Amino acid sequence: VSRVCTPCHEHRFADSHANKQACNSCHENAKPIPKHTAFGLPRDCTKCHAGTIGKRMDIMGQLRSNSHHVQRANGEVKNTDCYQCHWEATPEGLIDVTYHEGYNYKNYSSVKNAKVDLVVWKPNVRPTFYNTTTAIKFLASNIGTGSERAEAAKVTNHCIGCHSDQNNDTDVFGDCKTPRQYAWDRSSVASRYKQTGTTTWGKYAGTANAAKKNQTKAFSAHGNATANQGGWSTQSGYDGVIPNTRSGTQAVQCYDCHSSHGSKVNGTTTSYVTFNGTKNGGNLKETQAGKGGYAMTYKASSNPDASSVNPYNAGAGQCFDCHLTKNSGTTPWGYYSTFGAVSSVRGYRDTDKFGQGKAGYMKRTPFKERAIVGGHFKRSSALTNAAMGTIDGLCTPCHDPHGVSQSLGSDQAYAVPLLKGTWMTSPYKEEFPVSGATTGPRGSRSYQNPTATPEVYLDQGTFGWRRVTEDDSKFAGLCMRCHAKANLTAGTDKTKPWKGVDRVHQTVKGWGKNDMHTFTCSKCHVPHVSSLPRLMQTNCLDVKHRGKATSGGAAGEGSGTFPKGKSMNRVNCHPTGVWPDNSWNSKTQW
Repeated sequence: VSRVCTPCHEHRFADSHANKQACNSCHENAKPIPKHTAFGLPRDCTKCHAGTIGKRMDIMGQLRSNSHHVQRANGEVKNTDCYQCHWEATPEGLIDVTYHEGYNYKNYSSVKNAKVDLVVWKPNVRPTFYNTTTAIKFLASNIGTGSERAEAAKVTNHCIGCHSDQNNDTDVFGDCKTPRQYAWDRSSVASRYKQTGTTTWGKYAGTANAAKKNQTKAFSAHGNATANQGGWSTQSGYDGVIPNTRSGTQAVQCYDCHSSHGSKVNGTTTSYVTFNGTKNGGNLKETQAGKGGYAMTYKASSNPDASSVNPYNAGAGQCFDCHLTKNSGTTPWGYYSTFGAVSSVRGYRDTDKFGQGKAGYMKRTPFKERAIVGGHFKRSSALTNAAMGTIDGLCTPCHDPHGVSQSLGSDQAYAVPLLKGTWMTSPYKEEFPVSGATTGPRGSRSYQNPTATPEVYLDQGTFGWRRVTEDDSKFAGLCMRCHAKANLTAGTDKTKPWKGVDRVHQTVKGWGKNDMHTFTCSKCHVPHVSSLPRLMQTNCLDVKHRGKATSGGAAGEGSGTFPKGKSMNRVNCHPTGVWPDNSWNSKTQW
C-alpha cells in the first residue's frame, strides 16, 4: 500500500496501527506543513503563541482580550495579521527563519528570549526589505534596566509608522479599521505626539498684578516632556515664582501607556466607542510579572464606589497611577524613577485622584480646608441645565494624552495642558478674605482712610482700565462643548434675578452688558475638583472667614454698602436682598 508520508516519516509500528491503510487516511497531509501537528512543532504564529513561551507575553490571550489591535467583528485573528508588524512572520503567517530566532524549524535551533524585529511601515504599504528604516530591534529584557528608556523609544518608532499621517487611512489588518476613525479630531497620533511647539502657560505674565504663571507648556507634554514645565509654590501657589517640579529627563513613550497586542484592563478605558460597541478600547498597559521584561503584574483599576466624591473608571486610573506614583515597583513606572519629575503631577487645587484629601491651597491656607464636595467625576448637585457631554469617569473627554491637535491652528496656545479644546488658565491671583480682626470695626469710616478690603482680584485690580483681550472662543471653547452659552445666559437681559444662573454668567466676557466684569471661565471655576459647589474656587467675601480664620468672622459695624468707603461695611456689591442675605450667589458659602 502506498504511504505518501514515509519518505519523510519513519513507520516503525510492530502492530496493526495502520491496518494496512495509508497514513493520510487518518492524518491529513493535503494542507501546508503546519497542519502536521501530529509529527512536529507548528510553524504558524497563532498556534505557537497561544500561551506564554518563556518570558514572552500571552500573545493570543491579549489579542482575544477586552481591547486588541486586530478588530474583526467575529474576533478572528489570522496568522497573516502577524506579518503586518513582525519580520519574524512570512506573508502567509508562517515562521520566517531569517528573523525568527525563537525557533528555527530547519535546524531546530532556539534562542531564548531573543529580540523582536518590528516592522516600520512605509506610506500605505508594509515594506518587504529589511534595513534601518523599515525595522526596529526590540529586546524586552532591557525593560527595567538602565537601557529601558532607549528600548521603549524604539517601540514608539514602530507605532508611529502606522499611527501617522502617511497611514492614517490605511487598513493594516484588513479588519475595516483605520487609525483615523478613532481620533477625535481625525488627525494622526504622530501629528500630535511629535509636536515640538511650546507656549507660556500664563497669558499675562507681563501684567504687574496678574498671576504670572510664567511656565513653558509643551503642546506634546508626553512626547516632549523635557520641555514641559509644571508645579506650584507651597508659599505662593500660582501667584509668584513657580518652581518647575516637572523637570523630567525622559519622554513618555507609546509602550509606557499601551500594550502591544491587546489588554485585559476592564471597564471604561476610552472616550470613544471601539469596534465592539463599548468604550473598552485603547490597549491600555497590562503587564505580567516575569513576562515582557516586567517584574510586576499590573493593569489599571477603577474606583467603583458611587458614594465617593470621585468614582472613576480604569482609563483615569492609569493616569492617576502614573502621575501620583513616585517609583516603579507596583506600577511599571514612576514619575520620578522613570521620567525624572521631582514631584507628583497634579495641580495646586487638585487632591490625589480628585478624592478627599488636602489640595495644595489647603496646605498653604489652612482656613480654606474643608471636605471636597464635587468635581467632574461627580457633581456637587444637579445641574439646572444638563451637560451636553459625558465624562464617564475618564480624563480623556477633556485631555488628549498624545498632544494638542494641530486642527486648532493658532489657538493651540490655548489648549494646554493637552486639551481637546481651548481654555485659559486664570490670569487672576488667588483671593483671600480681609486680614486683621475677625470682629468689630474694619477700619476708618472716612473717605480719606476707607475700610480695609478683602484681597479681591477683579478686572479693575488686576488689569486697571484694561481687560483680558481673549474672547470665549479662546478661554471657553472646551467648556462650551458640554456647557453651551445658551444654557447659561441670554447675555443681555439685566432684569434677570440676582443669584440666578443667567445673571451670574453675564460676568463672562462677551456674555453680558454689565459695566464691571469681563471674566474668563477660570476666574470662578476650577477644572477638576473643589471643596465648594459647582467647581467654584473662592468666596472671599464670606464674612465667616474674616481675618483669614477658619470660622467666627463677623461683618463690620456701621452702615452702608461695600466698596464705596465711608461708613460702609456690609458686602452688597449687588442688590440681592436684605442683610445678611445679600451675597452675589447662593452656592459658594464656606
